[in-house]
Amino acid sequence: MIEKSNYMDKFEVAKFLGANVRTVSRWGQLGRLSYIVGKKIGIDGKNHTFRLYPRMEVEEFFKKINASVTMDHAFGDYIAGLVEGEGSFGINVRQVANRNGKSREYLSNEASLKIALRNDDLPVLIMIRKALGFGRIKAVNKAANAASKPYARFEVQRHNDSIRLVEFFDQHPLHGKKSRDYSIWRQFVLERSKPNYSQKKLDKLSKDIQKIREYKPPKASDIETVDNLNAEMKFHIRGKGIGH
Repeated sequence: MIEKSNYMDKFEVAKFLGANVRTVSRWGQLGRLSYIVGKKIGIDGKNHTFRLYPRMEVEEFFKKINASVTMDHAFGDYIAGLVEGEGSFGINVRQVANRNGKSREYLSNEASLKIALRNDDLPVLIMIRKALGFGRIKAVNKAANAASKPYARFEVQRHNDSIRLVEFFDQHPLHGKKSRDYSIWRQFVLERSKPNYSQKKLDKLSKDIQKIREYKPPKASDIETVDNLNAEMKFHIRGKGIGH
């Protein structure tokens, strides 16, 4: 006799882990989550099988996939620097459609991070994946156009992993203009984490991150600073008898 309080169905597991049902089923297939198979008679009068996942194992799995990221601080800073140059913070608020093409009654609020490199830099993405302990790598063997090379992409899309990234980037802050993207992305992830989050606020943040990416020419003061720094360098070189 199965004690139902000791088990969770795939819908309960998905809600508990912050994943979708198909991901839970996939984890079961891969052996990351163990399960037992039960049977019941459906409304059509036929026998149907279903999976039940041990509650204690699900709770342990939750702790594992939500553990804090720990790594060498210098390598963490390296990842942050790589994200500055090659990373992209994404926010996607969209209405999800079912298989019949009809809109469901809820929105999908997704926050993602992607790092794309030429695929001969795939070892770098593998190191990042191993260091973080989450995310996935997609190798694309086809170039986007004749002038480009095939690329590989590391991506994080699961909400619980995005929460862990917030902790990571708070410890390894960004310093360039990508920090503005992250600031909005961070607000989105934290708002999405609330039990009663504001969809209106999420909608606004998804628009804000697009607006902040619009090109803005450098400030006149920054250009002046560059000119002064270059002038200083020219002076130092001349002082050593190298420049003319």
